[in-house]
Amino acid sequence: MKTNVVYMTKTGHTEKLAIAVAKECGTHPINLSNPHVLDDPECLFIGTGIYGGKPNQNLFNYIDQLPVNKIKYAVLFSSSATKKDYSEFLVNSLRAKGIEVFPERFTCYGSFMFFKRKRPNSSDIEAVRAFTRRVLENLGEKE
Repeated sequence: MKTNVVYMTKTGHTEKLAIAVAKECGTHPINLSNPHVLDDPECLFIGTGIYGGKPNQNLFNYIDQLPVNKIKYAVLFSSSATKKDYSEFLVNSLRAKGIEVFPERFTCYGSFMFFKRKRPNSSDIEAVRAFTRRVLENLGEKE
């Protein structure tokens, strides 16, 4: 299954996760702050930091510009100071594009000021890699 990994980050935390996810997918992560072209993926892993309880606003703009009914699956991952999953905000935008959103999402701590320093750490990276393997196995069974 052709897969791309895209992400937005302000702190670099989500980039660490995206690198690990992309490695498991056998591809390179795409920082959405840079010009890029998707490879017509069937599956799109999307990563974002959570800021003030919301995903990066620019990510909503990016999703709005995705082609309708081209990408089959989206998988969401994020980092935040609270480790709460706020990715539900993105789900409706993706579904409006005809994209099935994988029901399981990954989220881990990201450091904020003096809190949760050195996060994501090596345990978080291994957890996102294991999550990615589970997702790919599950999606492979759907094919």
